[in-house]
Amino acid sequence: MITALEIKAISNRKAVRRMAKNTKQTSRPVASKASRILKDGRYGKDSKSVAGSALAQTKPSGKRK
Repeated sequence: MITALEIKAISNRKAVRRMAKNTKQTSRPVASKASRILKDGRYGKDSKSVAGSALAQTKPSGKRK
């Protein structure tokens, strides 16, 4: 006999499999502006937090040494 807890666990596993993968990434122009915000001392911590989040969602540039 299957318990309610087991049914819930099976349901949760199916839901996780159906979740779409987020493939959206920050565009180059937005990443460039975010980079400038992080370097500029005139912006506050909230602005820099948003800029950092945007940069964290960019593709690697491949220019690292």
